[in-house]
Amino acid sequence: MESKKDRIVQALSATESPLRAEGVALAVDQLLDGKLADVVDLSEVAALVVSGLTHANVERVVARHVKPGWERYSRLAAATNTRVETLVPHASRERIRELAVTTRAPAAKWADGMIDPALLRRLLAPVWMNLLVNFGKRVMGGGGESGGGSATSRVASSIAGRLGKSVQNRAEKLVDAGRTVMGGLGAEVERRVQAAAREFAEGAESLFRDALRDRMASDEGRELLARITGGVVDHVMSVPLSALQADADRLPIADVLDLVPDIVSHAASVEFVQGVVLGEISAVIALEGDRTLRELLAEAGLLEPARAMMLQRGSSIVQGLVASEAFGGWLERLLDA
Repeated sequence: MESKKDRIVQALSATESPLRAEGVALAVDQLLDGKLADVVDLSEVAALVVSGLTHANVERVVARHVKPGWERYSRLAAATNTRVETLVPHASRERIRELAVTTRAPAAKWADGMIDPALLRRLLAPVWMNLLVNFGKRVMGGGGESGGGSATSRVASSIAGRLGKSVQNRAEKLVDAGRTVMGGLGAEVERRVQAAAREFAEGAESLFRDALRDRMASDEGRELLARITGGVVDHVMSVPLSALQADADRLPIADVLDLVPDIVSHAASVEFVQGVVLGEISAVIALEGDRTLRELLAEAGLLEPARAMMLQRGSSIVQGLVASEAFGGWLERLLDA
């Protein structure tokens, strides 16, 4: 003859068990109806989280989840034709444009002295020199002229010819010829400078980029850039958080946060975003899905404190559950099974 215990076990372990489903529902409802402060002790949770932020734990999380997650996202982003505007609803785009136009840039007073001007001058001086040399070459006719030599050569020939003829005439004509020649020389030089300036301006960006690239590739350029970058990092590290917050206070944070719900809810419906989220969930489950919570907590060194916290909180939850009238009725039906 079956004992009461056997009948209870059979009733709760059957494939279809209304009593088990009812008991689970009672436990879930008890949990849902409890105040958050009664279910979770924030101070205990905070202490547990902080104690888990050891170097080994953070390193493991970064290596196991953050880096692979970023690599997966990078591959998806590189392969998609999805544009940023696809992730932002039209109304939010218009609001972003308004904020961009009306928002004043932060004063960034904390950035004063961040870059050493002497180092910057040393870094860029050869670049500017390269540009000036190229401009000078063009002014002097480095490009050449067809049919009679460069403009400079023609001007020189003109000077010699006119002076030669003037020697045979009166002194007054010599003076007049000299004035005419100098006027022609000035006009020619001015024309040449203007033409060279127009031509140079069209290619100045490319010349500057090439000169800057060569400068950065040089030993001295790399050394100066490293010193400038190191100085920037050192400066930022010494900045009080209050100074950074002063700039943040000038930004329309409230307006930006108002845009977040529309943008997030809109982006969540985009196939690319859904693919990223599903891919990350699948990756985490594939990596950790066969492990128990006990194993994960033990690996992080949090098993004992987490278990103690759960037992304490669980005891109060069960106490409230078994004291309820609904649980009493369910238990009576279970005993009669």
